Amino acid sequence: MNNEELALHLNAVTEETSKTSKTFKTSPVLGAEDTLQVDVIGREEIPTFISITEGQIICIAYLFDKNEVIADRIHEMNDAMLKMNLPLQLSCFTIVDDKYALIGQLSTNASFEDIEEEISTLSDNTLSVIENLNEFLV
Repeated sequence: MNNEELALHLNAVTEETSKTSKTFKTSPVLGAEDTLQVDVIGREEIPTFISITEGQIICIAYLFDKNEVIADRIHEMNDAMLKMNLPLQLSCFTIVDDKYALIGQLSTNASFEDIEEEISTLSDNTLSVIENLNEFLV
């Protein structure tokens, strides 16, 4: 599987053919030929970025920048994130450069339907996390 095949599949998904009832729009990320931006229709403000390597499929949804966190509450927020990590379905927290993000990983043997489910779950988790961590943001 490569980005082009995945993009063709995701762009063709309809509410009727999707197990998640979500539809998607994809676009390549300029300057990063191995990365695909996937928008869940209706949630375009929080895209998922997908990279397919030889060993895994990585899905990342950026939450917010470090400078958007109330400075004297950053440790409290990090503690809350660690406690949320276990019950967070199919996702975990990470920091990429200066951005907090959720990440999901799949085997390169994952089916298109598995990837749809990962993107959908990551999108749902992102909304939930932002809602739960809103008190720590400026």
